[in-house]
Amino acid sequence: NIGTGQQTSVNELYQRLAELAGVAEPPLRGPARDGEVRNSALDATRAMSRLSWQPRVDLSEGLGATLEAARASLAMLA
Repeated sequence: NIGTGQQTSVNELYQRLAELAGVAEPPLRGPARDGEVRNSALDATRAMSRLSWQPRVDLSEGLGATLEAARASLAMLA
């Protein structure tokens, strides 16, 4: 895994994906699971310094590309 050091909540991910997918329904929520990590932000400092890596795609763009790839995969199954 690699990240940007910025936290993104599950709720924000849902809202962004729902908007991209044209979904108006609210998320279904269940109880928290034992051992679930509440906050996490992956630090890419080492990858940046050792591999000259840097993020090239912002979150919304990446989610859109992921959604399109999932749709294409589903279309192939139909």
